[in-house]
Amino acid sequence: MARRPTDRNSILSKGDSNFMDCVKMDDPRLDESFSLLFAFKKGDAVARRNEPTLHGEIRDGVYVGGFPKAAAGKINSRGKTLYEVAISNDVLYVVDQIDLEKLSK
Repeated sequence: MARRPTDRNSILSKGDSNFMDCVKMDDPRLDESFSLLFAFKKGDAVARRNEPTLHGEIRDGVYVGGFPKAAAGKINSRGKTLYEVAISNDVLYVVDQIDLEKLSK
């Protein structure tokens, strides 16, 4: 497998068939074109869809996989958005965006 150097300051990576792209939700280089990758913001109150009594708060998020491409007027997702959700200061879990729903305040 091909190797490439890693740079901790480089969050956006160049696409390559052997590697996944990755972008954190608080990367200052993101603009409106990347807003579709993140349905939630830091601090949003959320619940798991399959366990609605389990509430938490979004602490961080990352999109991994190939960047989406527009096709026929809609976005074809080629990756996953994962969030770190805090239930308390001691209990954190990582969950896929499709398994979360936002709670009204």
